[in-house]
Amino acid sequence: MNNSGNSADGKKAEGSSSGLSPRACIALAVFSSCFGATFVFGYCISVLNSPRQKIECFFLRTWLSSFTLKNSSIDRGAFLDNCIKEEQLSDRLSSRDDNRLRWMYTMTQVVWVVFAAVGGFMTSLISERFGRRTGLVMANVFSVLAAISIAPTLAANLPIFVYITRALSGLHNGLTIPMTSMYVTEIVPIRLRGAIGSSGQLSITIGIFVGGLVGLEQALNREKYWVVAIALSGLPSLVSSIALPLLPESPRFLYLNKGDEAAAKQAVQRFCAPAEVDEAMLALRSEKVKMEQQEAAEKFSIGTLFTSKRYRMALLITLVLVVVQQLSGINVVMQYSSIMLENTGVQKSTVPLVTLGVYALNVLSTIVALPILEKFGRRLLLLLSLAIVLVSLVALLIVSQFTPKSFSTATATQKALSGVACALVFIYVVGFAIGLGCITVMYISEIFQQKARGAANSVAMGVLQTSNALVVLTYYTLEKSLGHFVYLIYIVPVTAGLVFLFFFMPETKNRSTDDIADELSAKLGGPRTGAGDQQKEVAAADAMKTAKSSTAEQEAD
Repeated sequence: MNNSGNSADGKKAEGSSSGLSPRACIALAVFSSCFGATFVFGYCISVLNSPRQKIECFFLRTWLSSFTLKNSSIDRGAFLDNCIKEEQLSDRLSSRDDNRLRWMYTMTQVVWVVFAAVGGFMTSLISERFGRRTGLVMANVFSVLAAISIAPTLAANLPIFVYITRALSGLHNGLTIPMTSMYVTEIVPIRLRGAIGSSGQLSITIGIFVGGLVGLEQALNREKYWVVAIALSGLPSLVSSIALPLLPESPRFLYLNKGDEAAAKQAVQRFCAPAEVDEAMLALRSEKVKMEQQEAAEKFSIGTLFTSKRYRMALLITLVLVVVQQLSGINVVMQYSSIMLENTGVQKSTVPLVTLGVYALNVLSTIVALPILEKFGRRLLLLLSLAIVLVSLVALLIVSQFTPKSFSTATATQKALSGVACALVFIYVVGFAIGLGCITVMYISEIFQQKARGAANSVAMGVLQTSNALVVLTYYTLEKSLGHFVYLIYIVPVTAGLVFLFFFMPETKNRSTDDIADELSAKLGGPRTGAGDQQKEVAAADAMKTAKSSTAEQEAD
């Protein structure tokens, strides 16, 4: 064991936050990491939703030669001078060109999600080599570059800059979401892990709401200002990059990955109350012993997640969680709500406000879920969440068969059913927020031990964003071909996930990572770590060392 450690890591661990109390240090660390990562992720989800027609109109003007307008009498110059309103686009274009235009917009979402998946698969490489906090600072560079790259879009009349910006934003989001979860989970005491560990999801919902707010016509949803809305995503990452270096690195990373006990203890002292420091260091020493024993028996690599019985059940639960979370259709609601609500007969003029209401409810539901998370546990809330989502999707499938295509031609009964459909969307959002939304990423960090946590989060984020890409890429086509029966596509995985998790998902509330890992390993006949016995042995060894030291001092006197 390296007690001297790296002096650089030691200095970084303490940082410039030594004057802060442990609670203040945790609060600043959580805010800085979430504001520059998960908040930005949420913002990027919704910021293109309301300005969709502005963006499509921009694509149409810049690539006008690729389209055939129905009415040949339209003056090209008048069109380029914004004389044709966005809401008239569908009437002025042929069906083929309208589809092409919609795909151009859809690809802004697809590019973002694909690069987020790439970033997710790269998380382990960066977080294990450079650390959680330093990795977040490095990843924030992509967000700042994204904000810069959108600047020449309108001046150059080149839509390619929109795609470049979304690609860089996606890379940043994919890298930072799992690293934020790891950093926050590793710096807080077990008793606070549930509520604080879910703060990342809360900041995502706040980011979604702010993105929707910025997208209102009264704000930046204007002809020449929607690019400003996109560029604003770089500001939180810039603030985060300034604040994070002032905070300690994860003590678990410093001790278990770097072997620097002195730096780890300094970090623990910054994040824990004085009475909790010895207990936290004891837990780290116990896990270090266990890791060394495991490494002697089996060298870990990302492939070990798939081949070792020790991790197989935890990985299976992880994959089910992230796939079901995305295939439940949540990003259809968050990214395509303007299309989805219009298709259920909601009046077009009210769609932005209804969308903003959905975002606001998402925030409020997450806030309500955080305190009850520690009271009722992860398992119960996740199962309840899946049940509410399933029931609301089935109800939407039924009600949407009778909603009008257009609000202006709807009967009173159809308008009432449109209101019911809107209410079901709100119920769906509440159901998602209290479990699938706020627990999934934190739960993954809880069920994997330190050695496997980075790789597991990397695989989880990659699969999550790949599933997200599948939903985003197929929604428009499925909606066109299946109509309201598209909800069946989301009902099936939610049902399967509910059944699987009911039988195999353990509770993690107030349990150590080693204890959880032992239970999951035993489900498929894998080895137990005996972490509890090891911790007692480490505690006994520490007590013996203290007694010997005390005896030596008495003899010297």
